[in-house]
Amino acid sequence: MTSSAKGSGRPGKVAAIAAALLALSAVTAGGAGPAREVADADVDRAMAEAKRFLYGQQGTNGEFRHYWYKIPRGGTTAIAVFALLEAGEKPGSDRMKKGLDALIKIKTNNLYVIAMRAMALAQVPKNQTYRAQLDMDVKYLTARAIRHGAWGYGGPERDGDNSCSQFALLALWEADRAKVRINPALIRKVETTWLRRQRSDGGWTYAGQRDVNTASTLTMTTAALASLYICQDVLANSCVPYRHQRNVDSAWEHLGKGLKPEYHKNGYLTFCVQRVGMASGRKFISGMDWFATGAAKLCEPNPRGRSFSGQWGPVVRASFELIFLARGRIPLTFNKLAHGDGKNWNFHGRDLAHFTEYMRRSFEQRLRWQIIRVTDDVQMMLDAPMLLVTGTKALDLTSEQWAKLRLYCLRGGTLLFVPSHRSKTFVESARAGLTGLFDEQRKLAGGHYQLHKLPDEHRLYSVHMKIHGGSRVAPMWGVADGSRLLAMVCERDIACAWQRRATKAGKLGHLMDE
Repeated sequence: MTSSAKGSGRPGKVAAIAAALLALSAVTAGGAGPAREVADADVDRAMAEAKRFLYGQQGTNGEFRHYWYKIPRGGTTAIAVFALLEAGEKPGSDRMKKGLDALIKIKTNNLYVIAMRAMALAQVPKNQTYRAQLDMDVKYLTARAIRHGAWGYGGPERDGDNSCSQFALLALWEADRAKVRINPALIRKVETTWLRRQRSDGGWTYAGQRDVNTASTLTMTTAALASLYICQDVLANSCVPYRHQRNVDSAWEHLGKGLKPEYHKNGYLTFCVQRVGMASGRKFISGMDWFATGAAKLCEPNPRGRSFSGQWGPVVRASFELIFLARGRIPLTFNKLAHGDGKNWNFHGRDLAHFTEYMRRSFEQRLRWQIIRVTDDVQMMLDAPMLLVTGTKALDLTSEQWAKLRLYCLRGGTLLFVPSHRSKTFVESARAGLTGLFDEQRKLAGGHYQLHKLPDEHRLYSVHMKIHGGSRVAPMWGVADGSRLLAMVCERDIACAWQRRATKAGKLGHLMDE
């Protein structure tokens, strides 16, 4: 995939700015903290119960108990090992090493087992033995796949089914993140196949043929959406909106009508909702906070202990739930503010997706991002230490909404305003909004809380790496309280550079919209 190539080489100025913003948020936004609808202790307890259960299903040979004849040998081991690694278990521990060693010994041609094994092995790319098996699994998944862009139980096929196709693509995505080279032409074919199979109601079915007379399902629609986001991230390297956005919007409309708070009862759907929620950055799906809603149910205490049951057996169900809870606990770097028309505030729809992925690759730290609404409360904004506000035209916020942003800053958050498509009116409106926003604080703090242009010697231009002529390369205005930046306005479209994954050194155009 192209994303690996784009992320190679020494970080350039755009990467330095990104890292500086992240570093500043980490060391100065001490008052910011996540607004947890579910207590951390409850999530920790639920995850610990799932881990204990899974380890209790592991045999002396490292494999995990096989409950149902329809699940091929190795299926429970593959998904359990992947789930435990996702939940932070150390690959070098005795139990995990036994699981990983057992996994690479399994001989199979089953798509699900190979895909899940590849996803697990991609989490330990530095182990050469595991890496060799990962390379073989990727070779199996990609052989002949470019002809049809689809997979079935036996591997690449003309029709296959959408569930197998989802797991195959997830495996290739995880392998790419582990720096295994994937042909972008294959992903282009996969994207075409998913788009061709979308039904008139905006959803997808399990079957590979579009004209099958069955209703669209929530599991396959969420799977398809997550797959399209992967394809978009791999293939779209420009600053313009996604050319298949109508298909994406139609799918979200279908989900909005059908997804209910009880989705957690279906383990596979729980897994799929997590995938599309993380891929899209959406905090809300079908009007609900998808993680808080699901986690509240999965974390309900049971005096007799947590039981795991589902269509595919308890090991698969426990693994799906553990993945869900673990992914929802990944630290947030940025919120992105939804305000008004999506074509205005979300012109670069994958800016933060690409930014967080670059930072994950560069610093080997798990990170995520999400979208929040201007109508959400301050506590929800404080989920992340930084709030990105972008737009193609002047900001149209009410005085109450500006006051909410001020409170976000005073409680420890940092605002970053970035113009989309070289919008001077957006920059002017952001500067105007900040100019009098902290008048009361400025009266009590002398020269602080005033909007001013950041000089070359400001630590923003040196906290990660020295950016010579930083105030010219990336002109920034800021409001500080004497100890940290509360808000910043960038005059250049650095979000476009993030979307284009412009991280190589030596090109000024990588920092701005040319």
